[in-house]
Amino acid sequence: MNTNQSSRESFKMNPSPKAPKRRAKFINTDYLMEISSGNADFIAVFLKAFRDESKRSLRSLQNQLSTGDFLFMERTAHAMKPTGAYIGANSLSILAAQLEQAAHNLNKPEAKTLISQIQKMVESILTEIEEYFK
Repeated sequence: MNTNQSSRESFKMNPSPKAPKRRAKFINTDYLMEISSGNADFIAVFLKAFRDESKRSLRSLQNQLSTGDFLFMERTAHAMKPTGAYIGANSLSILAAQLEQAAHNLNKPEAKTLISQIQKMVESILTEIEEYFK
């Protein structure tokens, strides 16, 4: 099975995405269509990569919070900033930047709150991604 088929199946999508039934709140689908020149396979691969990477990052952040590893929390948050921007989820990038600063300042209560907000936002983004391909 090739990568494109795998991506489609993982999102249970039609052969090509259609315009969303409602305007997405967190991702910018117009931006995705623009950067891909409307290539549905590219978008599917890109969104699958976001899904997989965001889940790994969230697990890392939870572990880093529980162990007090603020250096790696800062690095993980820094790496998440462009990830949100790539799919037009600028609010995720903003939260990641705030988390990066909280980790830099060793502010565990703020980091905990921001990680929770990031987790909720990522869950919402993943729901939007699923809706996009229905």
